Order: sequence, then C-alpha cells, then structure tokens
Amino acid sequence: MTYTTFGSSLFLSCRRRPAIFLLGAMVVLSALVAANQAPPTPAGGARANTPTPARPPTGTAIVSGQVVNPDGGHPIRRSMVRLASVTPEVSRTAMSDDMGNFQFKDLPAGQFTLSAWKAGYLDATYGQKKPGDGRTGTPLSVADGQRLEHLALPMPRGGVISGTVVDDVSEPAFLTVVRAMRYVWRAGERTLTMAGSATANDRGVYRIPVLPAGDYIIMATPLSELPVASLRLAASSFVAGRNSGGAFAMPFLNGVPGQAGQTPGNAPATGYAPVYFPTTTVASAATPVSLGVSEERSGIDLQLQLVPMGRITGTITGADQNVIGRTTVTLTDTQGLPGMNTKTAPVGPDGSFSFPGVAPGQYRISARSAAPVIIRTVTEGQPVTVWTGIGRGRSAGPPPPPSMWAQADLAIDGTQPTTVSLALQPGMTIGGKLAFDGAAPAPTDLTQIRVVLSPADANDKDSAATDQSDAGGQFKLSGVPPGKYRMSLLGTHNWHAQSAAVAGRDALDFPIDVRPGEDIANAIITLTDRVSEISGTLQDSLGRPTAGYTLIVFADDERYWTAQSRRIMATKPASDGKFSFANLPAGGYRLVAVSDVEEGQWFDPALLRQLSGAAMSLKLASGERKTQDVRVAK
Repeated sequence: MTYTTFGSSLFLSCRRRPAIFLLGAMVVLSALVAANQAPPTPAGGARANTPTPARPPTGTAIVSGQVVNPDGGHPIRRSMVRLASVTPEVSRTAMSDDMGNFQFKDLPAGQFTLSAWKAGYLDATYGQKKPGDGRTGTPLSVADGQRLEHLALPMPRGGVISGTVVDDVSEPAFLTVVRAMRYVWRAGERTLTMAGSATANDRGVYRIPVLPAGDYIIMATPLSELPVASLRLAASSFVAGRNSGGAFAMPFLNGVPGQAGQTPGNAPATGYAPVYFPTTTVASAATPVSLGVSEERSGIDLQLQLVPMGRITGTITGADQNVIGRTTVTLTDTQGLPGMNTKTAPVGPDGSFSFPGVAPGQYRISARSAAPVIIRTVTEGQPVTVWTGIGRGRSAGPPPPPSMWAQADLAIDGTQPTTVSLALQPGMTIGGKLAFDGAAPAPTDLTQIRVVLSPADANDKDSAATDQSDAGGQFKLSGVPPGKYRMSLLGTHNWHAQSAAVAGRDALDFPIDVRPGEDIANAIITLTDRVSEISGTLQDSLGRPTAGYTLIVFADDERYWTAQSRRIMATKPASDGKFSFANLPAGGYRLVAVSDVEEGQWFDPALLRQLSGAAMSLKLASGERKTQDVRVAK
C-alpha cells in the first residue's frame, strides 16, 4: 500500500480477493415455476392488477473502453462487462468483442462502477490498483451527454498453487482437500478466509487456480478423521469400482468401512490431523506461500501426520427438552488461526453430544440454545402470539425461556476420552430506553425501532439478541451469553444513534462487556436527526480534481481506534474527485489520502499511527457540515 499526501510517502503491500458467487439452475427453475403460476390474462388483453414495470432511466452519455491483460496489454475477448449505479438505478451488461472492446450507450447522468469477469481471470473493477484483490475501484462520474472513451480495464489471469499430498508412508493421499487461505480485514479485524481449494487426485496431486497475488496459508484436511485403515480401504474401493466400470461405495463418509450409516464407537488411537505447509499440525507454525500476479507456484507439497486423536462426549443439562432441542454445541481451537478450526455437533433428545477424532490442543466448548421465533398475528380481530421452536412445531401462548448458554475450556492430548457436562444457564438481560435530541419532534411510532446486539469478535458466528422497543421506547435484550458485544439500531429512518450510555460507557464506541450473572439496566440510547458531514474535492498538486486514492478520516484520539469504530471511515472519490463522510460524531479528526490500502485495513491501529503524521487535523461539531478539500503531491 502506497499513500501520498502533503508530500509524504510510505510503501506497504496488501492484497485481497473477492468472493465469487454462482447462480445455479434453481434460480431458473424458480422463475419457470413462478411464470407457470401467474394468473391468466383476461379477455381485454392486459393482465389484471399487474403493475407496468418501470422503464430504466436513459440519457445521452456513452462509456466505452477495452478489457486487456496487464501482462503485455493484449485484449481479452468475450469477457463479460458490467456498468452499474445506485442513483439512478442502472445495470447494463455487455460482452467484449474479439478486440476486447465494449460500449454502453444512452446512459443517464450519475456515478457508475465498471467491472469485468471471465473464467480463468481475476474479477476486475475500474480504478483498482491490483485487479482481483476485491478492493474498491474508482466510480465513474458521468454527466449528461458526456463521452467517456478509451477506458482501459486490466484483468489478469489468476495465479495457481499446486503440489502433492502424501500420507505418513509417502503414498498419495487420495481425496484430501487442500485449501489456500489468506488474511483479510472483515468487520474491522484481521481474519483468515479461504481463497480457493482443490482435491488431491489418485496420484496425490492438487492444483488451486484463479488466485490473486498475495500470501497464503496452505492447509490439507483429511476427508475423514477415522482410522488410517479406513481411509486407505475407502480409496482402494473407489479406485476398484471406477476401474471395473461398476458401481462403487464410499462407506467411510457415513462411518466404519463396510458399515454405512454407523459411526465408530470409540475415537481412533491415531488419525490424520489437518496439516499446514510445509508440514506441521500447529497452525501458528505455518509458513506463508507468496504468489505474484498470474504466477504459478508448484512444489508446494504436504505430508499428512499421524497424531493421537481424542474423543469428547458430553451431556447438556439444566433445561427442559424444548430448550435442549434448540441447543447447538461448538468446539473451537483456541490456539488455531483466527476464523478456522471450529466444529459443531448436534444434540440428541437426551442432551448427549460427541466430537470424535479431536487432535491434541486447547479447545473451548460452548453450548447455545437458540431463542424461539416469535410470530405475532391477528386472528378474528384478536392478536395471537405464536412461538416456533426448532424441531418442535408451533405452540400458542407464552414462549419458552430465551436463549441459554454454557461454556468450558478443555485440553485434549488424545490419550483418553474426555467427558464434559454442560449445564445451561439463563443469559443476561440488558434493558433501557430510547431518548431523542433533534430539531424535529420525536417519531410517534417507536415500535418500528429495533435494538440489536451483535458479537464484537468478527469470527464469532453466534447471534446475540434483538428487541423491538415498545410504544414508550423501552427495550429489553434477554438471553445474552457472556462476551463482548456491539450495539446498533434498525428502523430509525431519518434518525441515527448519537450515543448509547450502557454501564457508564458509550456502547456505540466501545464494546459492551457482559459478565456471567450480571444484568445491565437503565441503558439510554439517544437518537438525533442532526447530520454531521465532511465533504470536498480531492485535488492534485495543481489544484485539479483527481481520483485513484482512498480517503480515510479517523478520530485523533487513539481510544476510538477499534474494530468497526463509527469514528473511522473510508471512501473512494469518484472520477471527478468528489467525496463525503456523513454521520460522524462530533470531535477531532485526521484526514489523509492513501493511494493503495487493503479493504478494511483502516481499522488497524498500527496503520493509523503511521498515517497520523501525514494527515491534516480538523474539528467537527454536532450537526456541522464542513467542506474540506484535500490536495495530494505526486
């Protein structure tokens, strides 16, 4: 990442890859079913009660250019190109011709994003410093009648990581799944996520394609954590069935070989644990693999390791069957890489659960009972409350208790089974009221506002609690497990949260620390309709509008440099250099232009410290709309 502002420069390197979503045949099938179920057309020719779809906005502007491979600038033919905007709502798609050219005509004035994709290449967005890394591009600011021509949209081929996987006796580890993982910033925290995967063939060879440049953790996961003999027998059965041309079975997917549908009664004495490149079962000891743009890295070989495997069995107690039936048990490797190595197990009717084949390490086991779904309906003029418990059908009347929790820390060495009893406890309660501080009168219908509590840890997949405020603005979040949480609001319309006084701290700036057995009362969430804003134009050294930078505004007080902080924002100015930051709380800030930064990295305190010296200082009052242009030195 390079940043330049007021004559200062710093060079860092960061990359990221976007997720790719594929639409399957079920979408087409759903559309066909919907079409077949459409009401018949009346004799008059027009379909009754069918609104005429709004025509997309048009204009006289034109955007055209060429999709090229940055390695030599060769055109990329038959790639898909998309031009889209939010205001006005426009979405156009075209295919580049044999010379990589594309054109969009009859466009209205607005701001547009331009992107392209093709199989084997990295998705690209106009204005990205490193195509395919998922970073925000530069929006195109288009005026009515304007012709934006000769735009170059570079789209490189994806990189490749390949190698072999063998077992403990150096035989091919057939069907082993190999993952390429990389760190990204998600919800303000550095998290490991999967960028690509492949399955080893009968020679143990794997190949992971279409990867952006970056550093990767390579992880091989055995298909099953059953005994070694089970894996070898299953692979042999697969090959024998394929070679004979007949049907074949893979019973190890369901249990012990030859006994499909059953599960082993005891954990294996030894088994294959996940292994990280070069060859270690300790995640923190993994060696990253660096990959350049469109590079092919071969020889990234791994060998599975036999380790003593433990088994965890346990029982959920402390609640009735309805609550136990809504409980999920999670096992997390507390010494592993963030975002990885989490398992879940179902809970039986008697409250029992088990985790077979657990590699040695330190773990946290937790149980959470999901809160019932509350459905409020009106039947014959009378309101009726119905609750739905998972797997328990529907019942009228008062719902069962809210979500409950249990938790324990375990050390597994694989020498003997581990038994644990998890006693569910009621979650804590956070209660309070809404207050309003604005120029307009407070909303009359406060029941549309919902208070939401979510885990502060981006790797925590559990939901916390939500509550709909009553007519007087009172709310109560029940069944909250211990932990750190962030508070937010939904359904506020023209109002936004100004502060949230919870247990002596502002919960909009600092996570709420919920401790076992300690309820929190008298929280006050204040909403305002006064909007603060910083806006301006990004300019070059000659004072002309420019783009290609990310503007970051952050509080000058380091206490607010936290993940998901509302006092840290970033935006990419459009091609006309215009930018704005809205709804910043009052206070002191620093503003800086960065030429290349990873998406979400602006929440990193280490980065903000580096940027502080080159950033301009400014003050923002409550409800103030400040204009501040930014000039960069090239």
